[in-house]
Amino acid sequence: ELIVTLPNIGHWRARLKIILGRFEYEDYGIFDRTHLRWFTYFTAQKLITGAGLTIKKILIDPAGGMKYCSWLVKYWPNLYAHQICIYATFH
Repeated sequence: ELIVTLPNIGHWRARLKIILGRFEYEDYGIFDRTHLRWFTYFTAQKLITGAGLTIKKILIDPAGGMKYCSWLVKYWPNLYAHQICIYATFH
């Protein structure tokens, strides 16, 4: 088994920062200066399946005070998931 956690660059706050021209590295969060690549909810899944793994479960962390709106994350994970956690297995 493998557990992968990735930041979601498709999160609405990240999108807003980019639209406003504020793609600046930070000490933590989606724009953490230690992140080498960014993924969306969908490209994270492609990364895992492209590596020959089978996705067993995906958990998403809404963060940013959105925990009370879990239904938003359920219907629009690419827009409201702050972090993506994928549980996968090798074939």
